[in-house]
Amino acid sequence: MAHFGILGPLRVCHDDDEIRIPGVRPATVLAVLLVRQGAAVPMDVLIREVFDGEEDVRDPRKQVQIHVTRLRKLLQPLGAGIEWRGAGYVLALGSGALLDAHEFERLRDSGQAAARSGRMLAAAGDFRAASALWRGPVLAGLHGPVISAAAARLEETRQDVVEDRIDADLAVGRHREVVPELKGLLAEYPLRERLHGQLMLALYRSERPSDALGAYEEARRRLAAELGADPGPALRRLHERILRQDPDLAATPEEPPPAELPMDVRAFVGRRDQLRHLAARLHRPPGERPGEPVVLAIDGPGGLGKSALAIHAAHRAAPHYPDGQLYVALHGATPGMEPLPPYEALCRLLRALGVSDERLPKNTDEAAALLRTVTSRRRLLFLLDNAASAAQVRPLLPGGPGCAVLITSRAPLLAVEHADRLHLGELDEPEAVALLAALAGAGRVRAEPEAAIEVAALCGRLPLALRVMGARLAVRTDWTMAEAAARLRDARHRIDELQEGDLGIRSTFSFSYEALSAEESGEAAIRLFALLGLLELPVVGADVAAALAGRTDATVRRALDRLVQAQLLQVTGTGRFAMHDLMRLFAREKAAEHLGFDEARSAIQRAAHAYLATGRDAQLMLLPALAGRTPLGPPERPHDGPAFGAVDQVVTWIDTEGPNLLRIARQTGGLPDDQLTIGLAAALFTCLQFRGPLPDLVELALLGLTAARRSGDGRAQATMLGNLAFAHDRRHRLDEAAACLGDALRLWAALGDTDGQIRTLNKLGIVHVHRDEYERAAHCYTESLRLARTRASKIQEASILNNLGALMNKVGKPADGHQLLRAGLAACRNEPDVQLVGMILGNLGTASRLLGRLHEAVSYFVDSLRQVTKTGDLFTEAESHWLLSEVYDELREHGRARQSREKAVAILLDLKEISAGEAARILGDPSPEMPEPIRRQR
Repeated sequence: MAHFGILGPLRVCHDDDEIRIPGVRPATVLAVLLVRQGAAVPMDVLIREVFDGEEDVRDPRKQVQIHVTRLRKLLQPLGAGIEWRGAGYVLALGSGALLDAHEFERLRDSGQAAARSGRMLAAAGDFRAASALWRGPVLAGLHGPVISAAAARLEETRQDVVEDRIDADLAVGRHREVVPELKGLLAEYPLRERLHGQLMLALYRSERPSDALGAYEEARRRLAAELGADPGPALRRLHERILRQDPDLAATPEEPPPAELPMDVRAFVGRRDQLRHLAARLHRPPGERPGEPVVLAIDGPGGLGKSALAIHAAHRAAPHYPDGQLYVALHGATPGMEPLPPYEALCRLLRALGVSDERLPKNTDEAAALLRTVTSRRRLLFLLDNAASAAQVRPLLPGGPGCAVLITSRAPLLAVEHADRLHLGELDEPEAVALLAALAGAGRVRAEPEAAIEVAALCGRLPLALRVMGARLAVRTDWTMAEAAARLRDARHRIDELQEGDLGIRSTFSFSYEALSAEESGEAAIRLFALLGLLELPVVGADVAAALAGRTDATVRRALDRLVQAQLLQVTGTGRFAMHDLMRLFAREKAAEHLGFDEARSAIQRAAHAYLATGRDAQLMLLPALAGRTPLGPPERPHDGPAFGAVDQVVTWIDTEGPNLLRIARQTGGLPDDQLTIGLAAALFTCLQFRGPLPDLVELALLGLTAARRSGDGRAQATMLGNLAFAHDRRHRLDEAAACLGDALRLWAALGDTDGQIRTLNKLGIVHVHRDEYERAAHCYTESLRLARTRASKIQEASILNNLGALMNKVGKPADGHQLLRAGLAACRNEPDVQLVGMILGNLGTASRLLGRLHEAVSYFVDSLRQVTKTGDLFTEAESHWLLSEVYDELREHGRARQSREKAVAILLDLKEISAGEAARILGDPSPEMPEPIRRQR
């Protein structure tokens, strides 16, 4: 939000950041436009103001135009602008922008209206808030006729507001408090009779009548000495009333407005963006609101600090609601308590607003109508905490446009009309650590920063969990942060560690769970909740949840919706659901209570089979050459999962499910079902091979290899050894890769599997190339090609020719390489292997470049990228971008070269092949060397 200030030095702010105005003259132009905001300011007025008294100014009109242009650029990000409208320039502040002078006048008008209606406390609050906007003399440091006139007018208004506020303070019994202030003001403004009268009244009401009479004599003396005049009629009448001790001069203070907000939260940290959002709505002047109250609804699971945020935001906003702040605990999710009925809540609110018990209506509808009437002209802030439902809240909404309502609830209150909804999630890492430091001691966090980060992570960055652990650390000064982390590290007891009496994670989660289990239709939802706790997956798709439950998709979707409504699950995307880490531990407790071992194991197997079926479909889309092979692992079970019609859909699935693929294989590896682990490892390796990080590939291959050896499945062992070799080769562990392929080759030979030997020899040739053993590589490729031709396998022949062609490029025979690669391209022309075609085209690009045919090389690399991007093979895509950048550099097309390099580096960074520092170094070098991960694979 943009803020403009003229009640003091000129100030322009965007949210919390102050914008510097470069120079006195541009500042003067902006100041005049702000003073005349909304009206056209003629050019001659601006010239006179900017060059006040200066002579021989060169082209002043043009100079003012330059200043306006600069100001336009400065104001554009704030949504403000300067327009020429016929007679002059007009400043448009933009939607939501605030000018402190406008806010000052609005508060003055509001205070005067409150005073006229006898609401003197509210009036005093408005006048005090108006005065607080002043930061010093109007537009201090800037000069000119328009600015001087505006400053004089506003200063006079400011003094009137100060005196109006003192009148209001006197009316509510603050006479003792204003005496020192009045004496200071009279020292500055000794001829203002109203101030003299206020001092007299304040002293009289402070039981100092002689001092009050002395104040009159001082006023009379001052006026006579300075003006040669006697006090005016009003001051003389007040003097007479004091002499006769008029009883009507006694103060009749009104009842203070309700101030029911709970104490602000100690050590409130974080939630800066959310607080800014709430402040933007709560602090907005009534004149800038729609003709209805502001309603803000904060929702989220238990333990996220919704009430703490609402209370903190309400305290910050309280000065904007001088008629009072009301609080009602609705007990929507309070263990052991029923939600507060709307009628009872209405009676509490009406009593707080001065309605006697005799006037309270007898039913909810009439009470709600009376609340709207009572609040129609007041500026009140309502905090309705811990709501159960929209039906509970709707009758409690006030009627006045000057009112605001903050609501907290676990479930989103979708049926509360016109509510601005704010969903809370967990804290980010710095916020969580800061909260821990505020509770346990900043020194302890500074002493063990890594352990503190781990404690925050194990608390799920959940404010309630952090507060429990922070409180325990504050008491147990003998604990180190490392000890606290160790206590939380054991998942079996973590929830116990985060419970202190009736305060903690388990009791908070239990309320939502027990409320759901009490519903007639809740049985399917609580069973699914327990089952979801079994999976070590951060996010689950609806299809996997259906497989896990062994139910139809429609049945499970209803259960998922109910869990979302109960805030036991969170929606993360279309058909995607997340469970907080601590919530998963709670769900696992419920699974242990209600599910038998066999039922739990079967559920995990069903979920794993869902991934197996989808993974195999994805594998065939990525590598069509596998279509004729019998897949490793068990037969597929029917699964209503995603249907892939194109490779890009597979890529989307891999990117979406990426974190889950290794996790489900890892979890299955702990079950007595080796064939299922083998099947998952084989299918999912292909998916991660194209888009996953290397450590995941190594672990997945090892999981599959362990299961294959345990089951004695030779074919699976040989396949997993080949996968492991691929991962080792990518990590440049070439000896380990060669050893794996040697073992695999012997297994394929013992099995009499020629196709397996062909594939392994081809891979072994690649490893020899990376070891600079070119003769051995050529031997492997030649033998592999001989075997492939006996099998009449065109796709395998094309793959080997591609590798042979790349080898010829490597050893300085690009003409031979070009010929082999053209033959490879012809061999797979009628095959659907897009990835292989892309790789051959890329190697043809290299051959053409080595032959000096640079434009031809560009064409090949562009065609290669077109194919590779269809497959989702990110590493090969990065390699192609880099090679293309090198050709562009040779062609002196350095702009295109840099674009291609940036794309390559971005992909390598995403794949964690390089660090952020390496990426910066590469992009900062005009002629960088090839990144090490790409160089190793060349």
